[in-house]
Amino acid sequence: MKNLTILLLSGLLFTGCGVYTNHYYDGNLASRSTISQKPAYRDSTVKATYISGNIQGTLRDESFNTDESSAFGTVNVHRAITKKHMNFSYGGFLHGGNYKTAEEENIAGERVAGGRQAFYGGGLNTEINYNLPFRQIDWRVIGAKLSYQYENGDFRSFRKRAKELGITDNKIHKTGMLQLNLTSEVVVKLKKHEFGYGISFSSGEFLYTGNRFFFTSDKYTFTIQRNQAIVHDGGAGATVTGFGFAYRIK
Repeated sequence: MKNLTILLLSGLLFTGCGVYTNHYYDGNLASRSTISQKPAYRDSTVKATYISGNIQGTLRDESFNTDESSAFGTVNVHRAITKKHMNFSYGGFLHGGNYKTAEEENIAGERVAGGRQAFYGGGLNTEINYNLPFRQIDWRVIGAKLSYQYENGDFRSFRKRAKELGITDNKIHKTGMLQLNLTSEVVVKLKKHEFGYGISFSSGEFLYTGNRFFFTSDKYTFTIQRNQAIVHDGGAGATVTGFGFAYRIK
């Protein structure tokens, strides 16, 4: 049902903007869309610093286009503040990975070579949401995450060249990218453990002029004291799945 919903929404967003064979976005979609860790509210304001890492990628050779795949890793550090009716966080991340592209050719026969294309970079993000606390549940009803990401490397050069040759309609060939996400999250609070589920939505039309795409990111968490296990997946023409761990420093 979730995949059907994503397909329907994606179809609506692409309607009226033309149909292109190939679309390429940046290599690291997930870091800008994944919801940051935050402490649950337990009768008082809480401040915490987290360090986390995750590995993500496509599970089969079908990413943005057929016969393509991606794999990358990210390290994050951020500060989070939890109040009764608000959560706020800010931090940064570093990432690196590779994207296996197929060879692309335009109608004039000009080609962009395929193969493994490395990418690397980092960024900053900040997030805020409205919270409704209950005895055993925090419902972070609605929130927003704003992220800036720098990305460079062979995959960026590939996207730029493909754009110059008219192979794709993408404008995402620059090194700097800005994205706004809407978020919602539920955290179940037990005595020493927590379970969480969050989802974020973004539309590239707002910040990527000339591009319309729809991206969703789901995040499942299980927390034991200061340690948190994370599983997440997302899609924007590609399905990216990953896992990671977060440690609450203080």
